[in-house]
Amino acid sequence: MKRKEGTVIARKVSITVAAVLLWAGVSFAGKLVEEEGLNYYNEGIQLQKAGNFDAAIVSYQKAMVIGVDAANYRTFVYNNVGVIYAEKGEMDRAEAMFLEALKLDPDYKPANFNMAVLYMKQGLCNKAMIYLTKSYNISGEFVIEQEAQVKK
Repeated sequence: MKRKEGTVIARKVSITVAAVLLWAGVSFAGKLVEEEGLNYYNEGIQLQKAGNFDAAIVSYQKAMVIGVDAANYRTFVYNNVGVIYAEKGEMDRAEAMFLEALKLDPDYKPANFNMAVLYMKQGLCNKAMIYLTKSYNISGEFVIEQEAQVKK
């Protein structure tokens, strides 16, 4: 009887050890993936600064796919890609990227400011004012009043 109990205990210990090792391996792999994603993100920033917009977009896409899961990095990526599209004159795509950034963080000042600039360039001053106000005053009181006026 004791031998059977010892075997059961040994099996439980083995399963527990295996589970801990698996968790540690997944945890380590997760850190590597996140690190690789951040490397692509940083590469995208450098390429964007150098004016190599197409390569920067590819690096940002890799960062999103590989491991930049934190919402704040996704916000940065969407905003940066929006800036690239605006620089290339692709205003619809730029607007879509800024709006994606703002879905993740409606108070993200750079994306609000970039939306304001984008709308000003298109002559949409009322819309631009909404985002310009948000980029400076996140309290929302004046912004809500502005949005109501634009919808009329």
